[in-house]
Amino acid sequence: MLWAAWADAVGFISELTDESGLRHRTHGNELDGTLDWRRRIGGKYGVHADLPAGTYSDDTQLRLATARCISSSGFDVEAFARIELPVWPAYALGGGRASRAAATSMTKANATWYANFYDGWTTAGGNGAAMRIQPHVWADGFHDTYISAVIRDATVTHGHPRALLGAVLHAIALSYSLRESTTPTPRTWIDLLAAARRAVRFFRQDTDLWTIWVPAWEHHEQRSFDDAWNQAADECDALLDIAGRFVAHTPPTSDTYQTLVDQMGLRDPKTLGSGTGTVIAALALAAAFPTDPRAATLLAAHTLGTDTDTIATMAAALIAAAHPQPLPSPVQDEVYLRATAARLAAVALGEHVRPFAHPDILRWKPPTSQLDTVGLADGTPAISGLGWIDHTRQVYPSRDSVWSWVHSSFGASFLIKHRNELRELPTGNWPIPQTELSDAASRPVAAQPVPLDLFPVSTVIPDADSDEDVRHTGVTDDLDEIRSLRRDARDDDTLGRLVREAALRGNRDELALLIGAIWSHYSAP
Repeated sequence: MLWAAWADAVGFISELTDESGLRHRTHGNELDGTLDWRRRIGGKYGVHADLPAGTYSDDTQLRLATARCISSSGFDVEAFARIELPVWPAYALGGGRASRAAATSMTKANATWYANFYDGWTTAGGNGAAMRIQPHVWADGFHDTYISAVIRDATVTHGHPRALLGAVLHAIALSYSLRESTTPTPRTWIDLLAAARRAVRFFRQDTDLWTIWVPAWEHHEQRSFDDAWNQAADECDALLDIAGRFVAHTPPTSDTYQTLVDQMGLRDPKTLGSGTGTVIAALALAAAFPTDPRAATLLAAHTLGTDTDTIATMAAALIAAAHPQPLPSPVQDEVYLRATAARLAAVALGEHVRPFAHPDILRWKPPTSQLDTVGLADGTPAISGLGWIDHTRQVYPSRDSVWSWVHSSFGASFLIKHRNELRELPTGNWPIPQTELSDAASRPVAAQPVPLDLFPVSTVIPDADSDEDVRHTGVTDDLDEIRSLRRDARDDDTLGRLVREAALRGNRDELALLIGAIWSHYSAP
């Protein structure tokens, strides 16, 4: 976790700028590690803020948000989607359009994680999901049950198979590094991709995704989700061939990496943040520098015009997972990062780890404005749903608001936007002391983990026609039939038969699922 945050902090400095802009940000200093720098935050009408050495971006912010939703009980996708994600934009340092749109969508009163259908959700294929899923692997140890959590996490914000497959591929590669104590090489990439390709079966094992999310996706796109997933995997296959040629060039150089990113389209505005392209670029760097996360980070960070921080953070995570080593320079919140890593390691070891004390979701009211994320909880400044805060460093005024560096009661620090005069938060949004987790607090709503038998990699996930694949029986067969109906073939007799058979053969919950699937198939955007 430390190296991933450090690499993110280094790559953040050179993100979205050119040579002149980089010199301005670094005050002419060489970018050879973390350093103090300055940049505009908050968009076109934002403020210029001083960022201390080691300041990390949205990549690490969302990884930590994900980590707070993991405990011995699994991944609390409700807490992530309904509390962590809507709060994040107020302190976001970066963030793609899809992640921000998903966060805004989750502030709606009827929003659900498995039906977060904002405008453009099916075409959201960036790396915003892949960059945050590492905690699921760190919390898994060698149990190989993380894929379901990764898919749930990713589908909250992204809908294109390119984003989802990229998240799964990065997770499998990271698990390989941890398990084998070596970074994946081009010889193992084909097996990692084969495992990611077969991971589409996990959608069938998740009732919410299989009955609501997938039918809505297919209705919107008018094609098979399985086919789209395989198409994304085919694209990865071609990208891995390009990456393999880069690794074969010994030693790797800036010029050969420049060729790689150009051939993969990682400077093209249409594809520079691709959910698969950035993952494979990170795989290439990790294979080229299998024991040197610093070298991989600096090459990524100096390749301007690419998604420098995300490629760097993924590559460093893959390398350092196999070859842990001290950091070469400071990183923001190192104590909190270490504590979070230890907490996830305890989960992996099977120790009892209590959930982060998020508020009760039944009483939670998502902030409808970024400015109202910070307010007063019984007269004390706090971040909605997370913790109390103390102002620690500079304050940057911006029209009717202000950006402040704050330190939270649970250990993380933020540069966060808020009103000049703080308002009282709804009582349901007040933080909960981490030692006083209420029984009424949100609890994980997760599919039963399924062991992957990840190693050897070739046996990660059974083939689609394997006897070990998901067996559909009873009402689930009806759900499959609904999914197979064509858009304009609204056969009332068929739908009536399915509902009648579900009522006769299933229970109340199964009948509700069937009705939900019919509604989603014909009413989703």
